[in-house]
Amino acid sequence: MSINDSGRLQSTDRQMTRKLQDAITTCIVLSHKGILSSQTVFTSRGQEPIAVCLTPLIADSAENNGVLAELFSFDPSLEPDQERLQTLFHCTPTEAAVAGLLAQGLSASDVAERKQISIHTARQHIKSLLAKNGYRKQTELVSMLVRALA
Repeated sequence: MSINDSGRLQSTDRQMTRKLQDAITTCIVLSHKGILSSQTVFTSRGQEPIAVCLTPLIADSAENNGVLAELFSFDPSLEPDQERLQTLFHCTPTEAAVAGLLAQGLSASDVAERKQISIHTARQHIKSLLAKNGYRKQTELVSMLVRALA
């Protein structure tokens, strides 16, 4: 990851650069509408997974709105601290396990497959995590999970 000559975040992988730019644009466009919605983009550098958490920043004038980009690397072989997740996100051990997988960039269907549960059950755990923590969108939850586990 680097900053190009025009001040934009980029990757050596063109597809990843596109994903980053799309997520940044989404944050900014939504912020102009008064919607503050974080985005998280997952990639890897070699074998090292990286999460890029994008948080909208509001300026006095909407045309000056921006995005805070935080990069987190993590070792996927290390299990997330389940007790910490339970404490921080007020959840059950099963919900904490689902949260840990979400923080690693897995989708609801990936979580269901990994945990050998139905997609409906995985989504119910995610909905419960959202409700217990006051988030409206899974992307907001994932951003906070990544930050909590970094």
